[in-house]
Amino acid sequence: MANGKKFQDKNVCAANAYPLGALILVENTRNKKRVVVQVSDRISKKWAGTRVDLCREAFKQIADLKTGIIPVKIRRIR
Repeated sequence: MANGKKFQDKNVCAANAYPLGALILVENTRNKKRVVVQVSDRISKKWAGTRVDLCREAFKQIADLKTGIIPVKIRRIR
């Protein structure tokens, strides 16, 4: 990743709209489950329409891993 850490670290994400190191709250709009993640990488141009790419650990806290892409609400908290 851009910061040198492994993307599989717990509660990290890739996002282009927030600076590296920012903490963001990601809420699954279907079930209202939330997770706080730290932006530690950028989303590649291949996934340009994606707002946030959660690591596996963070994603499974708010959705079933079989779900794939989910609608979310994002708010920066720091």
